Amino acid sequence: MAHSKLRQLNAQAVLHTKEQAPNGLFFVHSGKVRISNFTPEGKEVVLTWLTSGDWFGEISSFDNLPRTHCATVDEAATILTIPHSAFAQLCDKHPEMYRYFIPIFCQRMRALFEIIDEARTLPIKLQLVKRLLHLHNTFDGENGGLDVSQESLALMLNTTRQSVNRWLNELQTEGLIQLAYNKVMLEPQILQEYLHNQLNPKCH
Repeated sequence: MAHSKLRQLNAQAVLHTKEQAPNGLFFVHSGKVRISNFTPEGKEVVLTWLTSGDWFGEISSFDNLPRTHCATVDEAATILTIPHSAFAQLCDKHPEMYRYFIPIFCQRMRALFEIIDEARTLPIKLQLVKRLLHLHNTFDGENGGLDVSQESLALMLNTTRQSVNRWLNELQTEGLIQLAYNKVMLEPQILQEYLHNQLNPKCH
């Protein structure tokens, strides 16, 4: 804490860009941070959102190589920042710190492998269902509701808003979700059962 700084940041503040040199390790105290990349045409592709309790920036903090993604404040946030040089010195002085970051690395790798597998093996509709479940687990929406726009979901899936709208309406027609303005109401158990049945058709 003696080496860190707590900052209040407004939406759209950029914490780091892709290929930027390491500039610190970050912790989300409150608010929401968007992790993304851009296509050659300038279209943003969202990997995930980070919320209260999440660390990020650890890869460059350890390997000293440029950033792999962009990190942008999505909603006004309070961010704890440990400068890159200070963090390196702390790890040199207290090497036992490394073991606390191993679970974070493992969690990131599992999530990335899952996203890669989904993109290569699942139709968009089932990818959408999995993302809705992931967001529900991440944000723990009140009364089962997710404050997420169709445009945001499209960015996560690297598809169009029109496609997301079509699949969301189909899921609503099937009684799996309910739609409101920029909100998706869901019961995770129902969606999880639907997903299980779709992935294991011989089991029912």
